[in-house]
Amino acid sequence: AEVVAFLAGISVVEAQADIEKFKALKQKEPELAQAAGSNELQTMERLIAEGVSADAKDEKGKPAVYNAAYGGQLDALKLLRRHGANLEATTSFGVTALMGAAANGKADCAEALLEWGADKDAADDDGMTALHIAAYGGLEIARLLVEAQVDRAKKNKKGQTALEFARTVERWESEESKQAKAEVVALLEQTDDASEVSQSLNLPTLIHT
Repeated sequence: AEVVAFLAGISVVEAQADIEKFKALKQKEPELAQAAGSNELQTMERLIAEGVSADAKDEKGKPAVYNAAYGGQLDALKLLRRHGANLEATTSFGVTALMGAAANGKADCAEALLEWGADKDAADDDGMTALHIAAYGGLEIARLLVEAQVDRAKKNKKGQTALEFARTVERWESEESKQAKAEVVALLEQTDDASEVSQSLNLPTLIHT
């Protein structure tokens, strides 16, 4: 009986130690997520070596992969992928890393994510896809997504396709934002026209941009 009690006591102590270790690692997750956004690779490597998850999120619920992609930190993004980070991890609003790259015009990160198989048609809580969001991110991002054959017919929760969304202009938008949208509209109209011609001729769509 004394042996059983002794072993039970050890098990409790070990369990408590594991819980404390888990809590300590969770407390370090925001540091890793923030380091990803500023490309602090040594800090990231150290934290991951200590056991912090590559899927760490910051205090606002933004995953490390999102912060890296939004900030255009390709090296940080590669590091996270190498350590098994979930490329489809989302913010509290359902925004993926690819959407983050699209929103901030980070074409190199968007291209890498597409090459790695990121879901190009995923939608956030408002039904916005990366192509919708690319209306703000600029022409290069939109072109990458079109070449990746995203679903251009997908609608957001307002019932708008990416083209329809890009055509809308809000009063608060800057001239730079309006110009970016106009360029995306021109690209999507051009590619839509090319697709319609190809379909009418029963030919594969060939898009040259």
